[in-house]
Amino acid sequence: MASHLSARLPLEIFNLIISFTSDTGTLCSLVRCCRAFVVSAEVQLYGTLRFVPGLKAIQLARVLVRCRRRASHVFSISAELVERDLQPSLFPAGVKLIIQAIVGCPNLESLSVSWRSWRVNWPARLLLPNTFQLHRFVSWFQWDQSICDFLETQSSLKELNIVRPVQPRDAAPEPEPHLADYALPFLSTFMGRLAQALVILPGRPITSLTLYGPVTLSGLEPALPVLVQSSARIEYLSLQAEELSANLLTLLSAYIPTLIYLEIRIVRSAMVAYSNLTSESVCQAMSLLPNMKYFRLRLWCPQLFKEMWFDAQRDVALDWKEYCPTLCKIVFESSSHGKVIEWTFDDEAMDWVCSLDEDE
Repeated sequence: MASHLSARLPLEIFNLIISFTSDTGTLCSLVRCCRAFVVSAEVQLYGTLRFVPGLKAIQLARVLVRCRRRASHVFSISAELVERDLQPSLFPAGVKLIIQAIVGCPNLESLSVSWRSWRVNWPARLLLPNTFQLHRFVSWFQWDQSICDFLETQSSLKELNIVRPVQPRDAAPEPEPHLADYALPFLSTFMGRLAQALVILPGRPITSLTLYGPVTLSGLEPALPVLVQSSARIEYLSLQAEELSANLLTLLSAYIPTLIYLEIRIVRSAMVAYSNLTSESVCQAMSLLPNMKYFRLRLWCPQLFKEMWFDAQRDVALDWKEYCPTLCKIVFESSSHGKVIEWTFDDEAMDWVCSLDEDE
């Protein structure tokens, strides 16, 4: 990315251009134009950066540390501080140099960091102090007090994603970290596990919630009263459940009746019976979500995706629409084949329209 143009074009080409430019003034103008072009191109070249383990990441970090102008162009960074190949070049000075480069980007808005190495969790306090105010932050493999301390400095954050947090090897389980009440006043989207959501949501204007990992009814029931302490109404919910049941839908409707978008991902090991999708109890429970417009279901149900899939899916959609009139889009996703089929309700035809032709 930071390589010189001469590294890609033969020097003969430059010599040829110079040989046809006899006027010194014209040549100086050409040089100034080239410099201006380089400066203008930096906005495009450095806007979105990715650091991956290796020497190129260290070279890029050096460029940002040495040139504040280029660092000011950076708006999005994805950094993998993970040493899969055990390359010694990134331990520990290389990682610290990359973090130094990140901290020095004043206009950074989006940051995704994979913290975990085979040896240690890099403390997020290395990101302090910083000059940026993020709108989006993704932390891979790490969720601890140092992450929360960093989040307390990010008052403009709107989207937070904690992906697959794990404990360092041979480390004893730690209690959930504490996040100050004043932190994240504008956070609207959270993605993470249920235990983290219980720390993040209360008192914050969360409207979109995605829960990673399977959630049981027995675990969700005591958690919902805490989750709905969000200062805004939750309109988007995505979770992984053991089954699509009337009890689950009823529980959600009791605490989050404002749901507009609902996504349920059934665990792969559970095969869903087709008859369960259109059972009277499930359909009646759907009627308890009067604002739901979009429903996405990821499941293993052979009858929904085999020979007569079109009629099978349409019948399910018609039954759900009868009990939940606000539904206007349904998506069925096969967890075994990865097939995704979208249905949209046509108000003029008063029927569901499929994203695929029936003969497909």
